[in-house]
Amino acid sequence: MPTLRSTLTRRLTAALEATPARIPVLLGGCGAGRTTLLQQLRERLGRQASQYVDVEHAATTPERFLKALASSAPVPLADGVMGPRAAFDAAMAFFTRARTAGQEPITFLLDEFLELQIGRAHV
Repeated sequence: MPTLRSTLTRRLTAALEATPARIPVLLGGCGAGRTTLLQQLRERLGRQASQYVDVEHAATTPERFLKALASSAPVPLADGVMGPRAAFDAAMAFFTRARTAGQEPITFLLDEFLELQIGRAHV
């Protein structure tokens, strides 16, 4: 008998592999296992094809968010000192253009993505 977690993992994987691509959103309370599931999904997809980002610990400013992306990116990300707007634009460009070695889009697994508060970042 499949467990709720294995069913959820299959549903997330199916959404990511669908054509056209879909963007799954995983919601749940504290302690529900979102982080564990996202990290397991990263391992299943492969570290060169996906990137896990803990938004809650990285999104205090656009610059810090960009630095968090760059620190664990499976592909190089331009680095340098920049202001909030430039950092936000660089992060969005990275999301749009990041590709694997096989030229497939990278899957970004954003944990605590509801913590993204772009309006408060003075972008």
